[in-house]
Amino acid sequence: MRRLIVCAAAVTAMAIGSVVVAQSPIATVDDYQKVMRSNSQAFGATNKAIASSAFADAKTQLATVRQNFVALQAFWADKKKDDAVAIVKDGIVKLDALDAILSGAAPDQMAAQAAAKTFQGQCGACHQAYREGNAQEGFKFKAGVM
Repeated sequence: MRRLIVCAAAVTAMAIGSVVVAQSPIATVDDYQKVMRSNSQAFGATNKAIASSAFADAKTQLATVRQNFVALQAFWADKKKDDAVAIVKDGIVKLDALDAILSGAAPDQMAAQAAAKTFQGQCGACHQAYREGNAQEGFKFKAGVM
C-alpha cells in the first residue's frame, strides 16, 4: 500500500510538472525543448495507460499534451510559420478526437490506440519540416528555421 501511495505521488508530481511547462509562453529554444520533452513523457504515458486500459490516466496525460500544443500553436504563430500552425491545429483536433474516445462510457482500446497513432503523425510532420536529429542524440531546429 505504501508503495502505491509513493508511486501515485510521483506520477502526480510528474503530471503537474509537465503542465507547468506549458503554462508559460515558449520564448526560447530551451523553452521549446522543455515542451518537447514534456510531450514525449506525457504522450508515452498516454500510450502506456491506453495499453493497460487505464483510460482516466490516459486522459490526464493527454491534457498535458493538449496544453503543450496550445503553447506550440502560439509559438509558431509568433514565428509566422503558417504551415507549422496548421500542423499543430490539426494535432489539437486529433487530440480532441482521442479524448472523445477516452471519455466514452466504455472506451474502445483499439480505437484509442489507432487515434493515438494518428496523432503521432502530426509530431512526425512537424519534425520533418522543422527539426533534425533523432530521439537518441536529440533534436534541434534545422538551419534557418529560427
